[in-house]
Amino acid sequence: MPDNASFFNYGLRAFLLGLLWMTTGWAVERPMPSMPSMPSMLGILVPLEPTPSRYEQALVVRTLVGQGLLRWRWLSPQRLPDGVFERRYGRFRAERILVELRRLGGASAVGEGNVVIIGVTKGDISTDIPGFLDHAVLGLSESKGRAMVLSTARLPSVSRERAWVSLILHEWGHWVGLGHCPRVGCAMFDRLGQPAALEWSRHFCLRCVRRLSCEQASSTQGRPTFRCTKHTP
Repeated sequence: MPDNASFFNYGLRAFLLGLLWMTTGWAVERPMPSMPSMPSMLGILVPLEPTPSRYEQALVVRTLVGQGLLRWRWLSPQRLPDGVFERRYGRFRAERILVELRRLGGASAVGEGNVVIIGVTKGDISTDIPGFLDHAVLGLSESKGRAMVLSTARLPSVSRERAWVSLILHEWGHWVGLGHCPRVGCAMFDRLGQPAALEWSRHFCLRCVRRLSCEQASSTQGRPTFRCTKHTP
């Protein structure tokens, strides 16, 4: 029969493994389970000039179908008005794009209730964050609002597809109400100030999965708040 020292050593190892699990999230990364479908929700994909490839556009639909967003409309490429472009910095202002997306998507969503309008572009986008004016970002979304915008302009050349899917999931998580996650292995991890070589996760940690499954059915009504994500230098 094992002596008390063996039990102590086993308990110590279990404690240390549990501590690692809580602080890093390496052990909690799981393939995303099937989420409840949202038959009343309509996704509208709006390619914005300059547009990403058709494959990258299709990845948005494929990724979010896996999150339960089953109904889609795919609009033809749209040209953004000149007022969206900030000439001083040479970037498109993301919050102005969201205003335009609501206009474009609204015309295509007459009679629909819950709608998410997703703009995708190759253009460099930016917004203001605490401590930075016109900071380049990869995405901006309205938490429980109507619109989000995703940009491929600053995706890494290595593991580009993985990074794109990670960005899509990150923005979707923000759109349904999730905040940033401290776990490096989670798609909701904030990359601001982190090494560029840091892995792009295509999974949510177990804690965010549980929260996400609860948030999926949240109402899209009410005043939206901006969630700025996937910052870049």
